[in-house]
Amino acid sequence: MTVQAKDLMTELHIDETPEEEATITNLITTATAVVNHAISDLDNPALTTDPLYTSAIKALATQSYYDRTLSAGESQGVNALISALEHKYGKANNHAT
Repeated sequence: MTVQAKDLMTELHIDETPEEEATITNLITTATAVVNHAISDLDNPALTTDPLYTSAIKALATQSYYDRTLSAGESQGVNALISALEHKYGKANNHAT
């Protein structure tokens, strides 16, 4: 997994309890699936080290932590990151590098 639960918990100043770690791990897994859905070129070796990819996962996992139902939808920041990834690795650019 590119984004580690303990790292995100430290960034967000979330108590490192087993329950919180399980929650963050699940949110990271879901956020990764959502971000990956926008990307066609998942085998691109540059993807997992791309700061846009990591930031999109962290941003969506964070938003989901504080608003579990995403009552207002994905934030503009999350959408901007996913849009950039779609352009770079996704359906808009099947020959991304």
